[in-house]
Amino acid sequence: MVMTCILETLLVFVACQLTTVAVQGEEEGASYIWKTGEFSACSQTCDGQRERRVVCQGRKSDGSTFDANLEDCNPQVKPVSTKSCGSECPEYGWLKEKYGKCDATCSTNDGKGNRTRRVWCSKKVGTHRKVTKDEHCIIALRHPKPPSRKSCHVKCSVIVGTCR
Repeated sequence: MVMTCILETLLVFVACQLTTVAVQGEEEGASYIWKTGEFSACSQTCDGQRERRVVCQGRKSDGSTFDANLEDCNPQVKPVSTKSCGSECPEYGWLKEKYGKCDATCSTNDGKGNRTRRVWCSKKVGTHRKVTKDEHCIIALRHPKPPSRKSCHVKCSVIVGTCR
């Protein structure tokens, strides 16, 4: 439904703002209205934008219409041409295994070794989670990848005595 209004008070501005707004223009007997197109689909699922065309249209007293300059319509009641959309932003996080057993032995490195684990970056959208590039987590979480290795030590027994 298209409304055409001749604006006399600020209250009428607000009432007409959602559809079509008219104001008295420069041309004798003409009124000027904002016309809007449909909003586009959201540009992306996370922090996207929807756009639509907003134009100023003149209407003569005989009912014919013509393209008008944007300055001819009242800028205070111009409909928005963009709006935010896309709230399905992914949630990033690190998936970490538990550390494995120490790989040290008493016969190498005096019982010093390492424990390892696998660490992945994961992206959650809705209820689904999938592995993605580490860079995504580093950027989104603003901290480096957790370590996948840590040092460990095993106690080695020293047998003192004589062998026979």
